[in-house]
Amino acid sequence: MKLFSLFSGIGGPEKALKRLGIEYELVGYSEIDKYASRSYSAVHEEPEIKNYWDITKINEKELPDFDFMTWGFPCQDISIAGKQAGIHEGTRSGLYYDGLRILKEKKPKYSLIENVKALTSKKFADTFESILHDLDEAGYNSYWQVLDAKDYGIPQHRERVFIVSIRKDIDQEFTFPEKEELTLKLKDLLEDEVDEKYYLSDRMIKTFSDMTNRNGYIRGKCFKPHELDDDRVANTIKTTAGSRPEDNYVKRKYDEFINENGYVPEIFNPYNKTEVKDVAKTITGECGSTTSSAAHLIKIPEATKKGYAEAGDGDGVYINRPHQKRGVVQKDKIQTIKTTPDVGVVVEKKIKYEEPLEREGWHNMNKIVLNTEGISTTINAQSNNSLQKIKEPSLRIRKLTPLECWRLMGFDDEDFYKAQGAGISNTQLYKQAGNSIVVNVLEKILKNLFKGENK
Repeated sequence: MKLFSLFSGIGGPEKALKRLGIEYELVGYSEIDKYASRSYSAVHEEPEIKNYWDITKINEKELPDFDFMTWGFPCQDISIAGKQAGIHEGTRSGLYYDGLRILKEKKPKYSLIENVKALTSKKFADTFESILHDLDEAGYNSYWQVLDAKDYGIPQHRERVFIVSIRKDIDQEFTFPEKEELTLKLKDLLEDEVDEKYYLSDRMIKTFSDMTNRNGYIRGKCFKPHELDDDRVANTIKTTAGSRPEDNYVKRKYDEFINENGYVPEIFNPYNKTEVKDVAKTITGECGSTTSSAAHLIKIPEATKKGYAEAGDGDGVYINRPHQKRGVVQKDKIQTIKTTPDVGVVVEKKIKYEEPLEREGWHNMNKIVLNTEGISTTINAQSNNSLQKIKEPSLRIRKLTPLECWRLMGFDDEDFYKAQGAGISNTQLYKQAGNSIVVNVLEKILKNLFKGENK
């Protein structure tokens, strides 16, 4: 079977054909975005010389023959996230007419169109009927349906309309696949270890949680991070992940990361993570002194600063505020040992919670093993020193990673790493996932379409 791919992106239909074991020859593809083209070439191991680039410049009369044409013209002028200008000459979505002229000239056996659900809405009813009429006039029997990815094996709520067209001289009918029970959960597709940069800062959380009414839009109503124990399905993957409150965010608890020895990663360590080296600072009786000289400065790691209260901020873990005088940092020394519990706590990279909660939100300092040698904290003389309140050390919010977005589009990790290895940035990897088609949905459609052809 010979395939011609328009508005190709990273090649969802091509991936589906390979999964089904249907051999095909790619006669060409058209993708104007240079980064998407590079990813397509890397993922499907096709030379970029096969890219026709700008569809408006394709001479349909010079194209080789092909049996199957896939196209999903741009949705910016249809989607509810866009201006909804509609499909007209001169608009991005108006590139539909370029796809139509190629279809009319080459008349392949089969055509597959994918677009946003809004195309079938009341507002675009005339437009959608016009498209179906165009396909009929071109000599095709067409079948359409709105399918949701969560009904076909992928935990993502992503509704898209698919139009399957079969040339009228071919004695074949088509039925869309039946819905399936979803067995995967969103958390099944998450990475085990995620870089700190994907976690939201307190400032970003506060911004997205803002309940102020701004011209009818309230960010906080849209900001609903997923409770992974309850939420099975992700929101629709978009092209710019993490930039809007309604994007995919997940809550992570420290107990999800406890290993077989009872230890959790350092990002959940609410204590000051200074390294024990050769020299300690002066032993002093000062309580919370702010007169430390520059020689006594020490920089607190980013993972500690983010998400936890600093000294004097009220409820929360009390950590020593990093002084910035003259920028002197002594990395080979620990903080001053004092008589109060707010500073000088030295721990390893990981901590173990033997009996985490005495009462809601509180940890008993005497029941925490602070290093792998089993050494407990110093027993303080003050009666109120045994308990410290922790500012949500067990709960952090992060956005999905590019790899997780590719997984939610049905691509294999190998595909993602091929694209990443081709020098594609995270920004572009997010965009390419958001612009693609869920492979699992395509698999079900193409299996129904070509099962007769295979026989």
